[in-house]
Amino acid sequence: MEYPYQHKTSFYKEGRLGYSEEAVQLITDLVPSLHSVIADIGSGTGIFSSALLEKGYIVYGVEPNSELQKKAKSYLYQYKRFFPVDAFAENTALPDCSMDAITVASAFHWLKASPFLYECRRILKPEAYVFLLYNVRQTDDMFSQKQACICKRYCPGFFSFSHGAEKAKQRCSAFFVNGYEERLYSHNLVYTEEQFLSRCMSSSYSLNHTQKDYILYKQELENLIAEYSKENLITIHNQTAVWYGKVK
Repeated sequence: MEYPYQHKTSFYKEGRLGYSEEAVQLITDLVPSLHSVIADIGSGTGIFSSALLEKGYIVYGVEPNSELQKKAKSYLYQYKRFFPVDAFAENTALPDCSMDAITVASAFHWLKASPFLYECRRILKPEAYVFLLYNVRQTDDMFSQKQACICKRYCPGFFSFSHGAEKAKQRCSAFFVNGYEERLYSHNLVYTEEQFLSRCMSSSYSLNHTQKDYILYKQELENLIAEYSKENLITIHNQTAVWYGKVK
């Protein structure tokens, strides 16, 4: 598993918001939290791990990026049930048949699906679930359309705001060979102007400060954000998507 944001970790903690509480409740409905152990794969700065910890789970945060892992340790230091794991999704080094569930929040599209499926089967207990979660932006508003134009103008790697989720959904049928369920929950995201700029700059397609036109790209984003913000806040219309099933 290789992430393309190695030089963008400084934006992650501020720019990435959480997921729908209903999505977290879905997990607790299917996986009783008392004494249950979850492997949160691609746990990053600990955003989704924190939601699981709040529900009482024991969480192993599997993350190969050392800078993101440092931020997670700092963010989650008060949780005694959080165990950071410096490892890749396809080779977690977790014990066989040890996990009551696996969660992957906004990272499944980066994984090597076949080796990850094998690893899930190895570390999961029988009848356990894998949950794939994404925040999926709704783009039928003028702000999103103008932002997309800026991204297309400056960022060769930009396809859509939900390209990762789209790729993940396409892979679900092959990954969940026994079938899977889908749940969509309305979950608008409210950012300060500074948070939303960080969210933009943390995207894999975003230019970084060493690239040509970075200053122009950032300035156009800042101007757009200032134009549409209300009392320093930007609201992004969003859904949390959950695809889940059993892989054994």
